[in-house]
Amino acid sequence: GRERERGIREKLGSSSEIEQKIKRLASEIMELEEKKRWMVERMRSIGYSEKDYEDLRGRLRDVLERLSSLREEYSAHVQRLRDLEDERMRLANELERLKIAREKLEIVERELSRLRVIREAFGKDGVQKHVRAAARRSIEHYARRLLRFFNLAYTDLRLDEDYNVYVYGPFGEQPIDSLSGGEKTAIALCLRLGIAAALTGNRIQCILMDEPTIHLDPERRRELVRLLANLRGERGLIPQAIIVTHDPEVEQAANQVYRVEIEAGYSRVERA
Repeated sequence: GRERERGIREKLGSSSEIEQKIKRLASEIMELEEKKRWMVERMRSIGYSEKDYEDLRGRLRDVLERLSSLREEYSAHVQRLRDLEDERMRLANELERLKIAREKLEIVERELSRLRVIREAFGKDGVQKHVRAAARRSIEHYARRLLRFFNLAYTDLRLDEDYNVYVYGPFGEQPIDSLSGGEKTAIALCLRLGIAAALTGNRIQCILMDEPTIHLDPERRRELVRLLANLRGERGLIPQAIIVTHDPEVEQAANQVYRVEIEAGYSRVERA
């Protein structure tokens, strides 16, 4: 028991030390009591009430919550502003691209406008119309000149604006489709030679014909042979004609004949 008492005394110290501690604690208690009285008096003077305090705390919580909400809204608005700025930059780039595209479109439209003018000028109703009309008159002129070498019942021919062919004979004007096969061939030959003469300015150097007597009756074939012979001497209208034919009568109009024969799968050409 004594050892325990001794241990307690060692912890507490001497009696004088204990008295000092008690005095110090008593002084601190008095200071705290004084502060308490001051605070109570102060709260009384400012009209403090527990209810008002709780109300203020509630309002403070509301304000803090509102502040937190406003901060979130602010962050959202900042992000939205960034997004809008990105969109503005994208639209600015798109606008620049569209400006470039519009400039190119304007260039293309100007070129198209020029092409339309050119197309109209050289279209069916423009220069082409005048060229076709002039060519038609020239072809008619030479074809009529050649028509007299055939012993046909037709004395004249004409071409309409679409180059449909009409002939004039005992029954008046007739379309070429109403003629016989031989007559069609003869008229077609006149037109081919007329086209060649019109294109060369009546300076035909050479013509090529492949089976020109096809569909012609014997009388028409003889007329064709006579025509070819006359054309060769008609002021040199056709200086040279190369004719591919199986018709021996055509040889009468030629001054040189070459025969082509097939032997062992090869073509052999010999001068007759």
